[in-house]
Amino acid sequence: MKTTILISVLLLAACSDRTIVINDLSKPVERMVISEREDPFNYRLLIRGETDGSYKVNRIDLPKGSVDTSFLIDWYADTLVIKYEPVTAKHGHLRIRYNF
Repeated sequence: MKTTILISVLLLAACSDRTIVINDLSKPVERMVISEREDPFNYRLLIRGETDGSYKVNRIDLPKGSVDTSFLIDWYADTLVIKYEPVTAKHGHLRIRYNF
């Protein structure tokens, strides 16, 4: 029993990816993530990709075109909702990498 639980935990940890890939920019995406750190005090978003219109990631306005930027944001909770919202974006792709 203990072996089965340990294997399950290891598989979940190995499968956890800190990247959100968005290929359909016309629809909003919302994902809750949980920090592995105890008492986090900030999080970083690294956003890369290209879009044909403007959009928001966690209420940060971003313009159309190529993007390769990061943000370090104060955050004092172990859970975080990463939210993509299209404004005028319909086509393109984004990779949002996060870490606490």
